[in-house]
Amino acid sequence: MQIQASGPEPKAVQTLTGPCTQCREIKEKRWEAVRQGNTHLAEATTVAMGQHLRAEHS
Repeated sequence: MQIQASGPEPKAVQTLTGPCTQCREIKEKRWEAVRQGNTHLAEATTVAMGQHLRAEHS
């Protein structure tokens, strides 16, 4: 018999499979902002990541 889980993946599984899609997108935006020297956007993406982490991963 196979049991299927409902709901989000457990945090341990998320850690093993890497960052979620939204984490990856926010990080990519921040890296690009830093490469371009856009400190305002880099700061905004840092704030966005903090909000995302609190909302989705805690």
